[in-house]
Amino acid sequence: NLGSLGSQDRSMSTDAVFPVPRCGISNAGPFCAGSTNTHSAPAGMESYAWSLFDNTAGAIIVGNATGTSVVVQTSQAGSYGIMLTTGASGFTKSCQAVVTVNAPVTAFAGLDLTSCAASPQVQLAGQASGGNGAWIGGTGVFSPGRGDPNALYTPSASEIAAGGVTLTFTVTPTSGPCPSASDQVRITISPIATANAGADQVVCATNAQVQLAGLVGGSGSGGGWSGCAGVFTPGAGALNSTYAPSA
Repeated sequence: NLGSLGSQDRSMSTDAVFPVPRCGISNAGPFCAGSTNTHSAPAGMESYAWSLFDNTAGAIIVGNATGTSVVVQTSQAGSYGIMLTTGASGFTKSCQAVVTVNAPVTAFAGLDLTSCAASPQVQLAGQASGGNGAWIGGTGVFSPGRGDPNALYTPSASEIAAGGVTLTFTVTPTSGPCPSASDQVRITISPIATANAGADQVVCATNAQVQLAGLVGGSGSGGGWSGCAGVFTPGAGALNSTYAPSA
């Protein structure tokens, strides 16, 4: 008989539900040395505490270390560990990540070079780190090819006529986050030196002194007279000397 069960409390009771701390670190890299990186944690926690450990990348925390995200700046290749502790409802939870930091890609095209139009070929000396290098620009010939940092370069006729050419050595990373790097080398091509001794002259033995009129051109910066036994005035190094033949 259901009536004999009497009065019963049919209400339901519930226990309070408190949030538990969650922990996770975003953006674990890898990164390039010198970069600034932002790591984030799950939102909604009551407290956050970030710290670094096993730091070989020169990493430092920039600004606040108690927010939902943290900014880390690196200065060299290596790695750093990052620790996060979150708090909620009187409980804490910790997690960590190890971030790899790659060395930057570097390119050096070598010192500027000078050659002569009569023999314009030059030895290139590119240096690459963190990737593979190749030469860009130029209408001449690279031997054995553009991909050889130490290629021999033979300028084209138009580059010789223009007096030079600028080549770019670009290094592309084999992998990782670092950008490419480039450097330039200037090849200056000097024109061929020329010499003109002037027109032939006929003189009389009784007045054999002659006025010379030497000219230099191209890359020539000076000249001198040779192969005679007479006297040059003011000297054999003066292009417009007066010459008195010997007896």
